[in-house]
Amino acid sequence: MRTPPQEFSRAEGKLHPWTTDMDENRNRPSRAPRAGGGDPHGDPETVRAWGESGIVDFIARVARPARPEIEVGVGDDAAVVRAVGRRLVVSADMLVEGVHFRRDWTTAPALAAKAVAVNVSDIAAMGAEPFGLLTSVALPGGLASAWVRAFYRAVVRVARRYGVDLLGGDTVGSPGPVVIDVTVLGWTDEPVLRRGARPGDRLVVTGTLGGAAAGLWALANGLADDDPAVRRAVRRHRRPAARVAAGRLLAPVAHALTDISDGLAWELKELLESGGMGARLSAERIPVDPAAAAVARRAGVDPLRWALYGGEDYELVAALPPDAVDGVARELARTGLELTEVGVVTADPGVRLVRSAEEVPVDVHRFDHFDMER
Repeated sequence: MRTPPQEFSRAEGKLHPWTTDMDENRNRPSRAPRAGGGDPHGDPETVRAWGESGIVDFIARVARPARPEIEVGVGDDAAVVRAVGRRLVVSADMLVEGVHFRRDWTTAPALAAKAVAVNVSDIAAMGAEPFGLLTSVALPGGLASAWVRAFYRAVVRVARRYGVDLLGGDTVGSPGPVVIDVTVLGWTDEPVLRRGARPGDRLVVTGTLGGAAAGLWALANGLADDDPAVRRAVRRHRRPAARVAAGRLLAPVAHALTDISDGLAWELKELLESGGMGARLSAERIPVDPAAAAVARRAGVDPLRWALYGGEDYELVAALPPDAVDGVARELARTGLELTEVGVVTADPGVRLVRSAEEVPVDVHRFDHFDMER
């Protein structure tokens, strides 16, 4: 998307899909980019001083495509990808400073790792293989250019761990917070949707739950990170992992599949509600992250609440036919990831929790960003 001429005072050149206007005071003449773009004598201290050409040229250098189907990456009007006989899966997500992250709580590389992982997780939740991403950012003009370099280097590095190339995006100025928008593209022969669960299906989750919420609590309460459990929880919050391999293994047998971004209770509601079904969960079988349990003891809370409602674990939850559970669990164990059966799909609506032989309804809720405006 081109920036309108009246809002963009620099000579543009052929930089797309990346464009930017980093001047926060639009009545002041903009600096022209350095000849040839970039930073021949060392990077400037701020994004404003770096300018459009410097940012775009840097991104183009660090994001040269590695996958053979990517014909054109960063640097033209659009990326070009070859596709024959496969379904394209696309997902986008946004991270806003002050809502999803705080720069005083995380580093640029950690934020990049999270921005990539939470979006790749959506592709994994479809049982698909990610291959490309676009990253658009809004940056304050006074932000250190070193932060931007570290961010994009980490975006490329982490994306390639998942077999993903950075294809392009957009850069604009921000009068306040840093905003990061990521779109991820993936291939699949047959996507697995949230809907499709059947009564009698077994509900399974990958990994452990509650660690990210425990890490957020630790950061918010200034908990010292000299405790190994606290460090592990904070890492789960800062650097979640997308379960791409698990999604590919679950896809051939799963009736329904999604990732756990808003807490297990909410994801089960979304997984089952469209079919008018419900679930019965076993509290004792829900795999609470050991780090979450340790932090919960210090917080004086029940760690099961973090596992049910905390969110941002980015594990997968699936509805499987009963005879498929053991086989998939063995396959996942070979990759070092545990699969746990936590409950069963019921014909009756509503999510219920069985704990110490008592069955109680689960209060299904999620974090709502718009509540912050009230």
